[in-house]
Amino acid sequence: MTKIAPSILAADLSKINNEVINVDKAGAEYIHIDVMDGHYVPNISFGPNIVETLRPLTKKILDVHLMITPVMPYIKAFIDAGADIISFHPEADDNPNSIIQMIKHANCKAGIAIHPEVEIEAIQKLGKSTSMTMSVQSMDPQVLSNIRRDNISKDALIALGPALKEEGLSTASDVILGLPGESYASTIQTIKDLVHADIDWINVWTLMLIDGSELNTPKERKKWDLKSKFRIIPRDFVKLRNGTVVTEIEEVGIGSSSLSFDEYAELRLLALILRVTNSGTIFAPLFKFLNEQNVDIFDLLYKMLKSINLASKNLQELFNQFKQDTITELWDSPEEIEKNYQNESEYKKLLSGKAGQNLVYYYHALVISEQISDWTEFVLQISETMLNQDEKISKEVEQQFFSVSNYSRGLGYDILGKDRMQTEPKFFLDYNIMAWMNTGISSSLSNFKNKKRKQVVFQLTDEQFNLVEDNLDVFGNTPTGRSQVIKVIPESKLWRRPVIV
Repeated sequence: MTKIAPSILAADLSKINNEVINVDKAGAEYIHIDVMDGHYVPNISFGPNIVETLRPLTKKILDVHLMITPVMPYIKAFIDAGADIISFHPEADDNPNSIIQMIKHANCKAGIAIHPEVEIEAIQKLGKSTSMTMSVQSMDPQVLSNIRRDNISKDALIALGPALKEEGLSTASDVILGLPGESYASTIQTIKDLVHADIDWINVWTLMLIDGSELNTPKERKKWDLKSKFRIIPRDFVKLRNGTVVTEIEEVGIGSSSLSFDEYAELRLLALILRVTNSGTIFAPLFKFLNEQNVDIFDLLYKMLKSINLASKNLQELFNQFKQDTITELWDSPEEIEKNYQNESEYKKLLSGKAGQNLVYYYHALVISEQISDWTEFVLQISETMLNQDEKISKEVEQQFFSVSNYSRGLGYDILGKDRMQTEPKFFLDYNIMAWMNTGISSSLSNFKNKKRKQVVFQLTDEQFNLVEDNLDVFGNTPTGRSQVIKVIPESKLWRRPVIV
């Protein structure tokens, strides 16, 4: 869900009370406070006193961005003043990891701010205490110019991703689909760059046309020939006492002069494939192996998109339904949405989760809970095709592929099924995948061959079972409920544990 965070840097400080009241009325959830010291950056702005002043005026989240150096001596002052979130630049202090822990121990949220020219060494200081999100939106220079935005360079991004992975940090990046001047080809290139940068989570979001934004003006909409539809903000609805159903609605971009609706719909399907396959999941060993064999991971993901006819019948039906839902979730006007859901049968679709969902999240949950075996076989099928695309693979590579394939099959096997604790799949492995995955990115699987083939059983622990059951009790054992469970439980805690028999 989008969060609006107006910066008080643009406020009239002589009328700060009224400015904060106006922000509350407008519905913004955060108040952003840019703190600049005239040293780390050339400008000078606020100190802890402004946070202390704002705290009694609003219940909104106070989001403090520290552009100062050093950082550590001032953290306590901002915590005591009432900050809810404190973000800082890792290169601005010698011990960013200690700062993160200090903020967390005070029950504040910690954030890391990265500017485009940040040195990898500064991020490496963070250790494994955090994850990194790089909201690139697009990697196309012209598109970035169109939206008046700068970005990390492609070369820096591709160098940064593996470096972060080597340090044990998880990474995420956001792409916005349908930006002015963005085409199918440029979107594909942006996603390809992020995959090559070894980003764990690549989130592809649909462009939102927000009231008051520069893009949502007649001039800009005409300039880019922006085409839009309306949809329900995921799971944001209520039925009033008088029986009226009220939904929160957003206007989204679904095409432009450079992007057709059919291209938009296909890129949405790619977003689902990325979410399930490329998001720090059971396919991490497979991807590591394929990289060793010089197989381009993006080419694999894109080939899945273009080879849906090779998937199982059930999986093809899931893909087709996703494409259909991508169309039917869109409406011509807010009034049409409101009128439709006054009907009791349509309202029940909202309650059940058959409508008003984040479709990518919803279908991700469906795959993980119901069709992960079919999805795994689809991924492996395409992988094998790519390994064989030039010439027949060697016996050693074939054995290695056999082991990583079985490893992926075992990790994801029936992790949310009713009888998941009674089922413990066993697979043979020629290589010690567990030991290999605990080594660096550059380590070769060929160095981890077992003296003889080992049988490995893939188990769920009682802790894993109880964690899932507790969350299913809260959210419900429905596709909607399971999608919430999968969002709140780290995927590393969902997958089965390999044990050598």
